[in-house]
Amino acid sequence: MQFPNADSIYHNAFSVSGQNRFDLGLYRSGASRDKKFEEPGLVRVYCNIHPQMVGFVMVVDSDFAAVTGPDGARSASRACRTAQHVVKAWHEESGESQSPVDRPRAERIAPLAIRLDVTELPARALTRTSTARTTRPARGTDDERY
Repeated sequence: MQFPNADSIYHNAFSVSGQNRFDLGLYRSGASRDKKFEEPGLVRVYCNIHPQMVGFVMVVDSDFAAVTGPDGARSASRACRTAQHVVKAWHEESGESQSPVDRPRAERIAPLAIRLDVTELPARALTRTSTARTTRPARGTDDERY
């Protein structure tokens, strides 16, 4: 997965999520860093420089994964090989929801709605404990500017 920095300021993306922990170090605008995730599960991503920044990566062990658009819709890119499936959805406030799907192979893919209700959840303050370290660029380089 790529972590590009399209901002005019430095970032240091990192995570302390289990086997997928990483620290990409400090990098400037226009730079990009890569991270390959090996273990399925939720990876919470933070920035050492900006504590208000947080992101989520859901690593799945499946060829049938998708990220929904702003409207919540996603179309299957190809048909599944089996008739029985479990469709799972995740949201940072409501957690995971799943729905079994059982369709004959000859049947066309039909719409499936999964509801993730976050209306009754209390607003939570973002808290972060960092065990990652910030790596400063070498002195005298253009990367030294913050």
